[in-house]
Amino acid sequence: MNQFNFNLQTLTSLNLLAGVGIGILCLLQVTRARQIQEQVTEVSRYNLKRQAVGNLIMESVQYAQKNPAIHPILTSAGLPPAALGLGDSRGQILTNSAPSQLLKPTQP
Repeated sequence: MNQFNFNLQTLTSLNLLAGVGIGILCLLQVTRARQIQEQVTEVSRYNLKRQAVGNLIMESVQYAQKNPAIHPILTSAGLPPAALGLGDSRGQILTNSAPSQLLKPTQP
């Protein structure tokens, strides 16, 4: 009977340790899942902002094609003249669609 009690106590202790271990692992899993969800939300926000900026750039370029007076503002913001349809890929202005004093070639 004494051997049976020892085995039962050992088995109970092992089950208790296994339960605590499983509880710790579950807690870690829930924590990691929450962190991943926060990161997914952050990436989603970043993508929405990136898409909004892309749309703003596209609208600005379309507006610049109709109103060349905005070209200096767009080039000062870092948009190359090639994106505006004014130059080649090196940023050299090819056409004279706006007053020359407003459009100055950018240095590569």
